[in-house]
This record gives sequence, structure tokens and C-alpha cells, in this order.
Amino acid sequence: MNQNIMVQGMHGMGDTIHERAIVKQHIERGDNVFIETSWPQIFHDLDVKCVTKATDLRTQAKNAKRAPGYYAGRILTIDQYIRIHYDGREGSVLASMMKNAGTDPTRADFSMPVPKTWQHGIKTDKPILIYRPLIQRTEWAGNVNRNPDLDAYWILFNHLRKQRDYYVVSIADLVPDVEWMVSHPVDADLELHKGELTFEQLASLFSEAELVYTAAGFPVILAKAVGTPVVTVFGGYEDSRSFELGDSPWLPIDVIKPCRCFSVRHKCVKDIELYPAMERIEEFAHASIKEAKSRPASEAPDTGAAV
Repeated sequence: MNQNIMVQGMHGMGDTIHERAIVKQHIERGDNVFIETSWPQIFHDLDVKCVTKATDLRTQAKNAKRAPGYYAGRILTIDQYIRIHYDGREGSVLASMMKNAGTDPTRADFSMPVPKTWQHGIKTDKPILIYRPLIQRTEWAGNVNRNPDLDAYWILFNHLRKQRDYYVVSIADLVPDVEWMVSHPVDADLELHKGELTFEQLASLFSEAELVYTAAGFPVILAKAVGTPVVTVFGGYEDSRSFELGDSPWLPIDVIKPCRCFSVRHKCVKDIELYPAMERIEEFAHASIKEAKSRPASEAPDTGAAV
């Protein structure tokens, strides 16, 4: 007998993208799935009904306000509630989430198609390299420990961009005294630092980029979901095991002595062996270039109008 399942989703964009793997398995079982979420666009292609998730978190509330048409108007009687949570200490974040939700991590699939109508609108003839600056925000103190070493992050990025004539797009949603940038400045071709992109535009940009460069956070998961190669530089708080699930090309750069304390207060040692990391970045970038050049013409980006 089919059940009406209410998945009580998490707030983060990356966590919500991971939840696609959980929702897909419940749909396979024949359940009628509802999900509480601030990111209903993430489930655009799945047979699931989205329900608003009350929140005071700035980015989440802004996205929910942008997407009223994605929410269901009527909720059936719910037979089972599933609260998504994780500790992640024994493996990846997604594996922990899936086990807690009664689903199978060995079949995890959070891949997400991006409709052609979701156009980012950036015009360039160059391959796009998405850069995620390091940020801190008042809503969560964990970024202080989670962010990688600022010098290493800057050095490795500049080495990456030397591998090709990229068009660098830097993305953030900054507000003074609420969310701010702490990484060293980079000379991006385009800075979108005021949350200009909707989720749909962001997903389109990620899907058409050649590479993504980021610290731990949602860009890792979004890039993996749309199949774009991503370089992730880790600091403290966790290591690459947190994001190990997913099939798209990924280069994690761990610190010399990874720490999985999951603490906002612990002072993790963030030293990175730079020269081996630079060599791995070169190899990864060149492999991504070959992959991009081998794409059929029909898969080439349609960049549309300028932002």
C-alpha cells in the first residue's frame, strides 16, 4: 500500500541537493512524497510535492519567495514523517543522511538535469571557471574552522587559472556585517557577489562551466549533481570523505593532517602540501579541457543574453 511520506528536509542548498537521492528511492517504492524545503526548484523533475519550510535564514527565505509556483497547494494526510539529519563522522554526509532516512547509500543518485529554459545569461566565448570566494557569516560560525588556509586557497586557484584562458565568474551573496568575504581578492572577469543569480541561473551556470573551484560547501554538491568537474580545497572541520559520493569528476585537496572534529571551536591545522596539490590540479584541469573539447556540438552551452 502506498504511503504518504513527508520528508522534513534540511536548510542548506547542498544538503537539499543531496536529498534528491533519498526522494528518488522513496518514489521508486511507490510512496507519495512531500518534502519541506526552501529550495523547491531542486526537485523540479521529480514526482514530489514541495511544502514551504519556515525559516529566518536569509538566503533560504529569499529563494522560497522567488519560487512560489513550485509549491503544492494541498497536503494529503501524512502516514510517515522522515526527518533528514546526519552526523557524517563515519563516512560521507550523504551516506549518513540516507541511512537515517531508511534508504540505501550504495545506490545514491542525486544527479539533477538542468532545463534549457534555465539560462544564466552570461556571454563569453571562453570556457567558464566558477570561483567561490571564502566567506564567513553570522548565521553559522563554522566557516571560520571549515575554510581552508587563505594563502593556499589563493595560490592553488591562481595556478589553476594559468592552465587555460578561462572566463572566471566569482559567485557569492554578500551583505555587510551579515555575510562577508575573507579570502584574498582575485581578478575575476565577472563578480556576482550580491546574490544576483536565481537558483535556476546558478544551476545553468554550473552545468555549462568547464570547472568549479571551491572550498567545502554547496558548490561541490551542485557541481557533482550537474556533472561538472570540481576542485575542492579543504580546511578544518571535516575532510574529503564528507563529499565522496557522486559520479562526476572531482579533485579533493585535503590538508596534511585531516581533522573530522565537526567543531566550530576547534583550531584545526590547515597546512597543505602545495607542490603536489599544484601538480594534481594541472592534471585535473588538462583532463577537463580534453573532456570539454570532446563534447558533441549539440551539448555546447547556449549562453543567451548578457546578465
